[in-house]
Amino acid sequence: MYPPTDLKKMMHFQLTGLLTCMLLACFGTLRAEPARADNDAVTQQDFDTLWNFKELFVCPKQVTWGEKKPITRDFYRMKGISFTDPLTANPLQGYVQDLYFDGVTYRGKPTRVFARYARPDGKGPFPAMLLIHGGGGTAFADWAEHWARRGYAALVFDLKGCGPTDQRMPDGLPNLEDNTIFGAPADATEGTEAQEFGFISLSSLRPGAAAATSPDAKRQRDPRDIWAYQAIAAIVRGHALLESFPEIDKERIGATGISWGGYLSCIIAGFDPRLKVVVPVFGCGFYQEHGAWEGLLNQKMSKQNMQKWVALYDPSSHMKHARCAMMFANGTNDSHFPMNTLKKTALQSQGPVAMCLILHIVHQHRWDIREVEPYVDSIIDYGTPFLKVSRLKRENLTVSATYTGPVEARRAALVYTCDNGPWRPRVWDTLPAALDTTTHTITANLPQDKPVTAYFLSLTDERNFTVSTLHEENTP
Repeated sequence: MYPPTDLKKMMHFQLTGLLTCMLLACFGTLRAEPARADNDAVTQQDFDTLWNFKELFVCPKQVTWGEKKPITRDFYRMKGISFTDPLTANPLQGYVQDLYFDGVTYRGKPTRVFARYARPDGKGPFPAMLLIHGGGGTAFADWAEHWARRGYAALVFDLKGCGPTDQRMPDGLPNLEDNTIFGAPADATEGTEAQEFGFISLSSLRPGAAAATSPDAKRQRDPRDIWAYQAIAAIVRGHALLESFPEIDKERIGATGISWGGYLSCIIAGFDPRLKVVVPVFGCGFYQEHGAWEGLLNQKMSKQNMQKWVALYDPSSHMKHARCAMMFANGTNDSHFPMNTLKKTALQSQGPVAMCLILHIVHQHRWDIREVEPYVDSIIDYGTPFLKVSRLKRENLTVSATYTGPVEARRAALVYTCDNGPWRPRVWDTLPAALDTTTHTITANLPQDKPVTAYFLSLTDERNFTVSTLHEENTP
């Protein structure tokens, strides 16, 4: 037998061990994951430090202007575009002018941004638009002229570091490519796509953080060297530059972007509180869930790096701050920005949102979507408001929505698909919907003999402008 004192000690140790095991069992699920060596979890302070609007909304100090070129040619006839809308045949003339202005530093070196400014004749004050191109785009003079003919001043940027001849400038912004967008290692060979992405260090966002000197740390990129930050900084500086012009009404400035420009438009909507309207054409967030870059984020990034990139640069991290009016113009079969992530992005906005869902539209740089300019007019140029459509309601096979607005509704349609899987190959059909102009109600019946998987209602007004409800999906 054990002596009494030893027995007490043994019992004490056993009881302590038992209590420890019980505590671990009870609270084990609450334990945090082991701290990462690179401390990569993005905090709110990290986000706010990077996306500091007051820090970026600075009028460029160095602006170099080129020659003024008159807007005299018949833009629409030259492009073979014919519209019945009289607004698109605006006879206003003006000029377009090349310019350069200083951007933020990239990898510690100063940068310049090439842009073009178009404006109508007259003293103003003019409303103004920021025009944001997508992949393969540039500072399209025609795009700026398109808006100038409608009575707007317009600033269109080149956001891939090129000048007027579409050649890379030695002091230009980073190129628009996967390496610079998604954070390839800093030592990645130029012109060769990396095998891994998400190499972004947060240390520069954290005051007092010790500089890492390990070989792995040296492969990390500064978060301000990622293309989205560089491009947003250029756009915001362009906005400040526009506000400095005496002919601009600084209270009536909006933005629109196409494809990657639509991506940036979603970020700018949540980042720049001075914008009154933003129109992403082919653009939304939730890159990690669906779309053209889903595979890259989930297969070429570690989970931690993917979460870090999404927290800093995906539009889903910015749209919840959007307060401006927005129109999302997108195709039903767009493979880059599919319907489900488009809907999730639109629902994040805190301001009024209009949807313009277009059947089978080709994904490309285009400014012939009829609804875009009149919608902008309706917000910042005293134009006629668009019809506003409610969310869909469904009872059995009957779907309905209500609408409001000062213009007459002319026709409505049910748009639906019976296909599953990726959105791009899906076939969509339409059926007439019942339109009650007294109760302002749209009603349609889903087909009984077909397994409808997704559907929405569209509404066309007396001007032939169409808006849509958000789509709904039938779950299996």
